[in-house]
Amino acid sequence: MAKKPRLTIPEIDCTTTRLSSFRCSTQRTRTSIIPQYSISINGNVNDSQVDDEDQNDALTAFILKPMWNICRVSPLHNMHYNQTKFKQYALKLKQNLAANVKSSSTVKYKVDFKVIKNLKLEVNHSDAVQVKVSSSDDTKENDARIVYEGILFSWGKFAAHEDVNVTHLPLLMDNGRANIAVSVRQCLMKLFDCVITPLTFTQSDLLFFSALLSSFMPTEGSKLVNFLYNVPVTRNATTIDISMTAKDVHNIWLSCFPNGEGPKNILVEQSSVYFFNAFQKFIEYVYEFNVGRLELINVKYPSVTIHNKGKIQLKDPVTAKYTLRILCEMAVILKGPIPKLASDYD
Repeated sequence: MAKKPRLTIPEIDCTTTRLSSFRCSTQRTRTSIIPQYSISINGNVNDSQVDDEDQNDALTAFILKPMWNICRVSPLHNMHYNQTKFKQYALKLKQNLAANVKSSSTVKYKVDFKVIKNLKLEVNHSDAVQVKVSSSDDTKENDARIVYEGILFSWGKFAAHEDVNVTHLPLLMDNGRANIAVSVRQCLMKLFDCVITPLTFTQSDLLFFSALLSSFMPTEGSKLVNFLYNVPVTRNATTIDISMTAKDVHNIWLSCFPNGEGPKNILVEQSSVYFFNAFQKFIEYVYEFNVGRLELINVKYPSVTIHNKGKIQLKDPVTAKYTLRILCEMAVILKGPIPKLASDYD
């Protein structure tokens, strides 16, 4: 299959008078919208009670992979942190894989449950749990390979659950073979009476997340952010790549507010809609190019990439801490079977 052609729009110089003269009026035209969620992040996004060096070691060892899928996890019931129980969970998951994943009769699965220390923000939160699945073929020598890896963990500032039989690990990040990932999630839901649903992101989600990261990560300010758009309903599918600095993305976010200052330490759905509209208007203002009919599918920072299908790539522990904090707050507060950061409005 031929590679999709891509049109690259060069970096936007938002430091010119164009940005200073640009002011989005969406706030005045959308005042009737009632926010459906409000996520509060008190203090520093990275104010952790766990030792920073220990956190970095844990993040480097288990988070910094090429690409992860992100899922929201409801509270888990009757998860016990001991080796005997972990072996029982592993056996049940192994039996589930053998029964539900189509494979050769010579293929054998090995499942491991393991505690990961220091992969959490609050010391009183439950330790992270790693689930690893490897497969081997009896007819081949040295064929063992990891086919799935998932991590259940918490990275938020919410209160611990009062029920001692309930474990709150609101995020699942996993990678590996798709059919095995589906089977593992289904088995975990049965084992712990929980609901695991993929986090997906709308266009306004991705832009809002980008503005948020731009404000929380000052060292990223001068670096480029890439916005990848898909052009729908075309015979030869084309993607369009728009670049600007992280600082300029945040300046567009500030343009949504009359006083030039966005809400501090709080994420509101209404603000997501404002910023989505402001970004589209700014691209049209600078380039006379309307991206309203295109589909934003990917936002790429130098240290983090977020895809609308709920995939994320983290490249360093510092960025991981900021990003996971926001994702965890989203996962905890959002309701419904398919959580989304933003709703679609007419």
